[in-house]
Amino acid sequence: MDQRPVSWWRAAKPRWALGALGLIPLAIASPLQAQITPSQSLQQRLQEDQLRLRLLELDDADADAAPLLQKAAESPVPWAGSIELRRLELESTLPNLTALKQALQVWIGRRIEAEQLEQIQQEIAAWFWQRDQAVAVQRLETEPEQGVLTLAILPLTLAAVTVDPASAHRFSNARAIGVVTAAVPLGTALRPGKLESALLKLNDLWGVQVRGRLHRAAEAESRVLLLEITDLKQQSVLLEVDNELNPYVGSLRTLATWTSSNNLGRGERFWLNPSWWGSAQGTGTAPLQLGIDWPVGLDGATISASANGGRYRLFNTGDVLYTGETAGVSLSLQQPLWRRDLRSLWLRVSTEGVHFSDERNQLNLDDKQAGVLRASLVSNSSDQLWGQGNTTVALGGSFGVLNLNGNGAFKRFDQLSSRLQGSYGALNLSLLRQQVFSPSWSASWLLLGQLAATNLSGYEQCGLGWPNGVRAYPPGENSSSSCLVSQLDLIYTWKPWLKLVGFADVGWGERWRQPFPGSLKPNQYTLAGAGLGLDLGRVSRWLLSLRAAFPIGGNPAQSSLIDLEASAPSARVWAALQLWL
Repeated sequence: MDQRPVSWWRAAKPRWALGALGLIPLAIASPLQAQITPSQSLQQRLQEDQLRLRLLELDDADADAAPLLQKAAESPVPWAGSIELRRLELESTLPNLTALKQALQVWIGRRIEAEQLEQIQQEIAAWFWQRDQAVAVQRLETEPEQGVLTLAILPLTLAAVTVDPASAHRFSNARAIGVVTAAVPLGTALRPGKLESALLKLNDLWGVQVRGRLHRAAEAESRVLLLEITDLKQQSVLLEVDNELNPYVGSLRTLATWTSSNNLGRGERFWLNPSWWGSAQGTGTAPLQLGIDWPVGLDGATISASANGGRYRLFNTGDVLYTGETAGVSLSLQQPLWRRDLRSLWLRVSTEGVHFSDERNQLNLDDKQAGVLRASLVSNSSDQLWGQGNTTVALGGSFGVLNLNGNGAFKRFDQLSSRLQGSYGALNLSLLRQQVFSPSWSASWLLLGQLAATNLSGYEQCGLGWPNGVRAYPPGENSSSSCLVSQLDLIYTWKPWLKLVGFADVGWGERWRQPFPGSLKPNQYTLAGAGLGLDLGRVSRWLLSLRAAFPIGGNPAQSSLIDLEASAPSARVWAALQLWL
């Protein structure tokens, strides 16, 4: 699917994160209950913020409605004849014309004049276009007495690719032409599907929009592709304020994201994301992220690199002071395997390195280092089922190694409990279905799952709370090694700038694949919730989002500081304000 913004549904790109999404304090009462440290959970939230920003940038209502690829206007040779059609002959070097001839039988027995002849030619051209072949259709001869019409079908070739000089832009003309000719070399058969794929890959780049128009060349059997390149916004700033935290992190979260796109003419992106989380007690967390997306080659591949770091101080922990820090780096490659407007497939591989450190009253509790490899296949497809729909599915896996050698006491404790030291792995599923029933009514369904092979450290676990879990619970609720979460949203668009939302969530979690003496009970649990909300404003300008969420059935988990609302959950109101500059 074309990744330009679509006004009536959220982004078509896949969601990668399945981890817990909030800071959860170390348990004070019993160290055996301490399963996800604040530094690990902070790292999870930083990764989630990166993905959320990518989704927001696709949900821009100001999309260009111009078609991706326009066909060349045909100029048929004038014909003033008339014939009662009894037989239609097709001459072509192209194979398998039986189905086409069968489709054209509806014209047999009809009076054919200039208008009808043009319709037949258009039908033939459209038939081949749908089968990824561009042709020219010419009238060879007519035999009015016998009622015979003979048409020649000529396969078209790509003669040249040029850039419209009327539009000034920073994007490299040579690179744009190179992407197209890598898909359809000059002098070869003009393949509409491959041209569409090349144009989509150009539009996947940052800060650039490309459209194509086919023109007749000097030779009747050739076409010239004219590229119309437009620069999009190169510099942008997104300011955000929300309360998407839990009591141990603070009551207010502020973020600023600066993005610089296509300054070097490659469709690259640089970004910087500082943030501050705190409350009336002062600063709680001050993380910083930065990264780059860099296109490589001419086949749509992108290398992304990012780094982050942050320090935290927990609130509401009495006389005990919890502090710590985390840092991480990542490198990934995303390659489209099949890129079409209605159906696409990507391969994504990445490697990450992270460090975690937590302190209690300035005494080091743990010092962890981890490295992980991830791989996933992501598919995206559009259909006309029940209106108009889009489905994104991501299947992936991860393999990593956790090193606890930085703190010998914690390593020995780990050997007696969760046994996190060493290698680990997990399989992941992400499914997002976005459905438009009418201009006013739409829906979305998100299904997230993770199956762990071993006990996972907090960084790799799933949180069953806000925002990717049950939204009636705070970020990081019931952190689990394995999980399955479903979110269903029903959306009514009252005005272009006002949407009303009803939602229902359910989540299942398995805390440990191998429980151990002293671990929290029960090991498996289910959470549920529902709520109402509204979105006021427009993405890319300003947007106010409100959600009121109510737990259903309570939380069966053992009460501790790790399970933030165990046994006595309460309703929650989430609020966020976003401003694009």
